[in-house]
Order: sequence, then C-alpha cells, then structure tokens
Amino acid sequence: MTCKPVAQKTYKMSRMSRYPCLGIIGPGHRAEALSCALIDLGATAIEERDDTTMLTAETPGCVALFAAFNDDNARDAALLALGQTGENNIRVQRIDVTDDSWRSRWQAYFQPVVLDTLMVLTPWMTSTRSDRIPLIIDPGLAFGTGGHATTKTVLKMLEKRAGQPGMPARVLDVGTGSGVLAIAALKLGAQAATAVDIDPDAVQATRSNARLNGIQAHLTAYVGRARHTAATWPLVLANLELAVFEKDARDIAKRVAVGGTLILSGLLADQVPACLALWPGFALKEREDDEGWAALGLVRLP
Repeated sequence: MTCKPVAQKTYKMSRMSRYPCLGIIGPGHRAEALSCALIDLGATAIEERDDTTMLTAETPGCVALFAAFNDDNARDAALLALGQTGENNIRVQRIDVTDDSWRSRWQAYFQPVVLDTLMVLTPWMTSTRSDRIPLIIDPGLAFGTGGHATTKTVLKMLEKRAGQPGMPARVLDVGTGSGVLAIAALKLGAQAATAVDIDPDAVQATRSNARLNGIQAHLTAYVGRARHTAATWPLVLANLELAVFEKDARDIAKRVAVGGTLILSGLLADQVPACLALWPGFALKEREDDEGWAALGLVRLP
C-alpha cells in the first residue's frame, strides 16, 4: 500500500482540544478491511463517508475514512504502517481536529437499523418502534453496529431462523467484533452464546454490549479463535473475510455440529464461489445479498 501523505491540515472548530487524525480515501469495497486495519493500528474512533456523503468530490465508488488517535505518536505510527502494506490505491493525510466535542460528534453519523424483527440502536438513540426488538450496540473500539451490509445480511438470516425453524439453544460467534450477532441471536431466542475474537477490545465491547442488553448472564466472550474452543454448536456465525476463511475454515468447520448451520459473511458477491470451495462436507442452503455483499447459510452434512 503506497500512501501519499500531504501537508498536515487543521480543522479549527473551537479553541479547546486538539485531536490527531488520519484521513484515508480508497475504494469502497475496501472500507471494512481499512476500518479494521485502522482499529488494529490504534484508532479510537472512525467516521466513514462514501460518495453519497462526502463533503468533497471524489471518484465515484470511493470511501473516505476519518480516524482519530490518542496522540501524535499513535497517529504517525499508523501512517507508517499503512505505508508498508504494499497497496497503491489509497491516499492518506494527517489531519488535526480542534474541537472540544469532536469525540461525541461522530455519534450523529450512526442511524437506527430497522429490520423485520430487530431494531439496532446505539445507547444515545431512543427507540421509536415498539413493534421491533431493541438491540443496543455501543461500537466502542470494535467494528459492527449493524449498519454495514455484511452485518445486516446475517441479522436478516437470524430473523428468518428465529421464525422457522426456530433459534437453536446454543450459538458460537467467531470474530465477534462488537458482539452484535451473538447478542442478536440471544434476543431472538438462543439460550446461550459464546463469542470469540482475537482483539481484546472487541471482547471488552462485546461484554459491555451484553450488559447494555441485559443478557450478560447468557453470553461468554473471550480472546481467541475457533481453534481455541472445544465444543460443537448447532449454529456458528462468522462475519470475517475471505482471506481469514482461507486460513481458518478447517477450524471453524470443526465447531459446527452435524446437521448444524454455519452462517458466513464478509464476502463480496464475486468471492462466493471461492469461499464455498473451502467447506467440503457442507451444503449451501441459503444466501442473502445486499449492496454487493453476500452472506451464506451452510448445513453440515452427516
């Protein structure tokens, strides 16, 4: 990834506090991967804008990410790391924001996600739909508030499963992020959920979000991968990406009970054939597409 840092900019909105940030512009299909990379590099908050919400004109199909860091050293280390990845289709610049309320302003960019059964809210929102099950998610330092297509597709599949044939009693969520999928499964009828993630911040966010939803007694979250678990589950969720599936498919497959369901997401539509080839002994039973992304429901054969 060849980054092209330009002259540092300062957006002065008050005289109170200064926040070191990075501005990144790249292809829209890389938004999720870039956001995850920025969190791994120490970003404390990320604002995403696409070609419908950017304030400045960019090439159609681009995404702009605005990432805040705790200090200059963290910001500059992230900039250096981005420049060493070998990808040449993004632009990065240092940006300073001076604003006493910037850390709360980004909250305004989150909108409720209203589905057939669920309504995903952040803690600062008020539910306006008494006919939906509220799912409260504070993104914190973890990815996943339900608004991205990779998450919405899985939530829709969980809603369908809750209706017919019914949510299984036990669920495993691999790469849980904010815990949104595990918590949704519990809200839709599961009795117990286990959530694993390699990021300690994600595990912390998952536990916090479980408390926000009053289901902490039913959710176990810890740092790890699928191979760090020993049981099998009737339902396994994995919203990751193809590169991770290529490395971890065998371990994830072992966690699915015979006759159980594996729901995969984080896939672009054109990556589906390559992903399906990773799961011998599974049959494709369901597919949900949204905005060029696809989620797959596989059943483990006897």
